Amino acid sequence: AAWMTPDMGGRSAWDGGGGQGDEETPGSAEVEADPSLRADPAFAEQNRSMIMPSRITGRICSWKGKFGWIMPDKPIPHPEASKTGGRIFLAATDVEATISGVGARVSFFVYTDGHGIGASSCRPFAYAGRTTGRIVEWRGRYGWILLERPVQLADGSGRKDKLFISSNDVEEVISGIGARVSFFVYADDRGLG
Repeated sequence: AAWMTPDMGGRSAWDGGGGQGDEETPGSAEVEADPSLRADPAFAEQNRSMIMPSRITGRICSWKGKFGWIMPDKPIPHPEASKTGGRIFLAATDVEATISGVGARVSFFVYTDGHGIGASSCRPFAYAGRTTGRIVEWRGRYGWILLERPVQLADGSGRKDKLFISSNDVEEVISGIGARVSFFVYADDRGLG
């Protein structure tokens, strides 16, 4: 089975499963000319600029040693996205937790570094598909959604009936408390949202 996980030095271990996902993708040559530069933490610290305020999701579509590519669930509305055919660069040093390999669903933040777009703070994303609920509380910039069906936690430790919602994650106008909403569930360092 393929896997990668950050070690103490910020590097990743990977068993690519016989080269799975190593094929070239049209439009990738421009960015891949020097991928080690983009994967270098010193380069990353100097040249990154966040372009989205919240996490997004996608799938690992290839892995090449110290870096790989993610295909986002939704296209990224940024001019540099076209440099890589919509794929998002992922350096091994930006992986926060064990990822099962090519095809794994992940959540991450998106940045630009002048060479294309990249993913930071990447971690597994175990929740697929939309779910629904109703806004039960709103406090200006955040609130709570009461789920129509409870979400089972990925580790099997329990389930959630209410989820946090940030105003940064709202894509359309919400009519207020009691409004029925449809959304994707994500996990971050504070829990589910």
